Amino acid sequence: MITLKQSVARTLPVMLIDNTDHIAPKTGVAEEDVTVVISKNGGALTAFTLTGLWTELGQGLYTIDFAIGDLDTVGFFAYLVTSAGCDQYSGMMYVSDALPTAAENADAVWDEVVSAGAHNTLFSTGQRLFNLTLRTGTLAGDAGTDYIVFPGPWSSQDGMYEQNIVSVVQGTGAGQTRLIVEYIGADRKAYVDRAWDVVPLTGDIVELLPFSGILLATHGLAVAATANSITLAASALAIADSYVGCAIYITTGTGAGQTRTITAYTAGRVASVAPDWDTTPDATSVYKVLPVGRAIIDSLSIGAKAEIQAECTDALVVTDAKIDAAQDDLDYLKQKESGRWKITGNQLIFYENDNVTPLRTFNLFDKEGNPTDDDPYERFPV
Repeated sequence: MITLKQSVARTLPVMLIDNTDHIAPKTGVAEEDVTVVISKNGGALTAFTLTGLWTELGQGLYTIDFAIGDLDTVGFFAYLVTSAGCDQYSGMMYVSDALPTAAENADAVWDEVVSAGAHNTLFSTGQRLFNLTLRTGTLAGDAGTDYIVFPGPWSSQDGMYEQNIVSVVQGTGAGQTRLIVEYIGADRKAYVDRAWDVVPLTGDIVELLPFSGILLATHGLAVAATANSITLAASALAIADSYVGCAIYITTGTGAGQTRTITAYTAGRVASVAPDWDTTPDATSVYKVLPVGRAIIDSLSIGAKAEIQAECTDALVVTDAKIDAAQDDLDYLKQKESGRWKITGNQLIFYENDNVTPLRTFNLFDKEGNPTDDDPYERFPV
């Protein structure tokens, strides 16, 4: 059943069928040969004056223009159409006093609290959105300078959340995002790739987000580092510039907990870092190399870099053509959401602001895939 908004004029369909075989569409039925009665919310049938409100569309399909006063009562709205040589047509709609606008629908969806039980149905859009965030929780304790302690229900497995992103979305540390470089399950302590600008506190809300990066290398040092460099193990790549732009994190041993950016890398596996080490790692230290920032771009060929840079530059340049295209899209959306629309046969037509010029047309189908003008199940753009 189609729902109408109270006191909003609407054009409603009528399908007349020949009463001889009860199959063939009845065409050419004139306004003066038609009788219409209506009922509002179960009230008695009353005569309806059709003068100037009857339109033939073809193939037995007609429309009646109902005014605001015809649709001013909340409840079921019925209209019966009779004419000599035709089967009676019965139209049934429901008039609502609180039909939401497009903006209200969008607000109800986007402000809805996302939960696994209510929004994580298999193959649903809600599931796709839900899975963009791995976990959300409230901190039960203060974080440290370079780590954060996750809520109690989170995993106690070492390494579980490494290379994921933690984002503080509400509270003292809100607005900060860090890469998790080490996770200690017993304490639910996640060390991050650099110190917090503002240390998150108890009650802050955090989200755990997936990260597509991969672990590039994880080894122990064969020799001690210097104040601003480190020599990677023999299993690391012996190709100059391989790890430039990546992060190196000391996980255990001397200098543990420090993260630095690799600014240069030689074929001899010597990585220059910035800033200098606070505590210089030695042969007891174990490290991880992670792709962060421009690491992925720096691993590309010169030609690939130039192509990406050109595409990004073009995307960032605002031209008159781009502004005009954006305005056209906005105008289209505005007209579609606020303008007139009409069901003609099995077609749903949106009109421009003049309420005459078609803006967009859709074919309507029922659940079996048959063309329909009654209780449509889906639509396809024409």
